[in-house]
This record gives sequence, C-alpha cells and structure tokens, in this order.
Amino acid sequence: MNIHWLLPFENSSINFSNEIKLASMRLRAGIVANFFKNKKCAFSAGEHIIANKKIIVVGKIASTIDSKRGDYWLSQIIQAKKNNCKIVLDYTDNHLYINSPMTSFYEECIIYSDAVVCSSEFLFYEIKKTFKGLVKIIPDSIDIPIIKPKENLNNYKNILWFGHHSNIFYLIDLIKIWPNSNELNTLFILTSREGIEIFNNSNVFLPKNLSIKLGLWSIDSMLEISSISSLCIIPSDLGDIKKMGASSNRLITALALGLPVCADELISYSAFKDFFINIKSAEFLLALQNPNNMKSMVEAAQKEIVPKFSAENLSIEWINLFKELY
Repeated sequence: MNIHWLLPFENSSINFSNEIKLASMRLRAGIVANFFKNKKCAFSAGEHIIANKKIIVVGKIASTIDSKRGDYWLSQIIQAKKNNCKIVLDYTDNHLYINSPMTSFYEECIIYSDAVVCSSEFLFYEIKKTFKGLVKIIPDSIDIPIIKPKENLNNYKNILWFGHHSNIFYLIDLIKIWPNSNELNTLFILTSREGIEIFNNSNVFLPKNLSIKLGLWSIDSMLEISSISSLCIIPSDLGDIKKMGASSNRLITALALGLPVCADELISYSAFKDFFINIKSAEFLLALQNPNNMKSMVEAAQKEIVPKFSAENLSIEWINLFKELY
C-alpha cells in the first residue's frame, strides 16, 4: 500500500505532531503518517505527488487558495487517475455549498474522486447530495493522553479556551455577555499569532470579574494550562453555515484533558450532549460557580466516548478504507 497525501507544503519528512498546527492536517494525515512510519511502509506528503503511488489523498488545500496551486493540484490528480491511482478526497469543510474561494477546486476534484472521507456527519449528508460513490465518516483524532478530572479546591477559577483564529470572534461575542458573578475568573486563550492579533484589536470590554491571558497554542501549552484550569469553554455560532460541518474534535479534546466543558450545541456535538453544558443556558453560570458538579460528566465521557477517538483506532479506519479501495 503506497500512499501520498496532498498537503500545501513542500514534500518532506515533516513531523506532524510538532510542526503542523492545523487540526485538519495533524489529526488526519498525521495519524496515518505515523501508522505507516511504525509499520515501515511507504508514505509521502506535500504538494508534489511522487510517482508509483497507489492512493492519493487530497487533503486541505489551504484556508485560501490561489489559482496556480489549484491548477497544479488538479493536473497532478488527473495524471494520477490516468495512472490508475485511487483518489480519496478528505472533505473537512463544506466548500461545495458555501461558495468559498475554494469551491471551484472542490467541484473539479470530486469529479476524479473514487471515495470521499468526511470529518462529521453533517458533511457526510452534504456530500451525498453531489457524490454518489463511496463516502465514509472518519472524525479527527485526539493527540493527547486522557487525563483524569481533578477537584477544584478553591474559589478562584481558571478557564481554558483554545482554537483556530477563525473561532476567536465567537469568544469575543461570549465575553460581551459574560455572566455576572462575585468571583474573579481568569480566561486563558491559546491560539495562533493571528488569533492573538484579532483579539487585541477587538477592543472588547472586559467585565470586572474576568481577566484575560493570551498565549500561543501548542500541545505542550494546552497540557500545561489545562492542568491549572477548572473549565473549558467552546462558544460558536449555530447560525454560521461555515461551522455547521465542524468536527467534534475540540469537545473530545477538552474532555480528554479532564475538563468540564461548556459549549454551543454544534451538530457534531449532538451525540455527546450528556457530557457537556450548553453555554447559552442558565447552567453556564452554575458551571462557572462550581465546575466540580460536572466531574461525573467528564468521567463518563472518558470511559464511554473519548477512547474511540484515539489515533490508533482512527488510523485503522483509514487503513481499512484504503484496503477497501484496493
């Protein structure tokens, strides 16, 4: 089995765990790359398809696209198809239906695809409107250990938010309506440099009971801050079509960190509604006041659902798909 994963960087033996920040690359291509490495099998990734490959996975082309890259990728995909390669489209954003700068690329790419893999159930049903071939759901994995929840032993609460800079605006909107309480909370924000800049330029008014600490996201920084945090928050916008296909990864990751979670009820979170609090409900204030009351939720999630998202389990799903194609 000889795989190449098309991704928007130069071909190399890149370390997915340490060098790739974007979850849709690290938690998908990365786990397959590590699986092949451990099995000492051929695997390559990057912009340039290497000859003699049997399967080409088309990963996330970029957050924005220039026509040269799109044309180059498509020319390679077409040539690979002529060489009897199987083409797998990894579909993690709903570009076919949101009229983005990448829509035309995906409209062309799907013509040559033998299978499509979706990161969420919503995307699965969306792609089935267009594509009549093999479609599979393989969610993002987690890439952290499962950490047992701890007791919060003082009134001072640290709160964790982590995410891509495209999610910062939802956090800003939440801060604008932050609940009143007598306790001072510290909100740790872990994101990219772009996210930090967006937040600093937002001029959002901070309530007296909330202080902010900004930092760059990394696995190590997330583990460090989660160890001193009592709660994780994941605000979103249920009316934003761009987020309707979002995966469950941030929710599952937060639960794996051992943290109670307050989140908006995204479509991909609906199957896990027993394991977090709706951040738009009155229960959010109660969670801020006493996150210990949610400890049993986290314990149940770590027993029943979190292990299913391990890199080992999900890499096997990818391998089974490749075997099904060949």
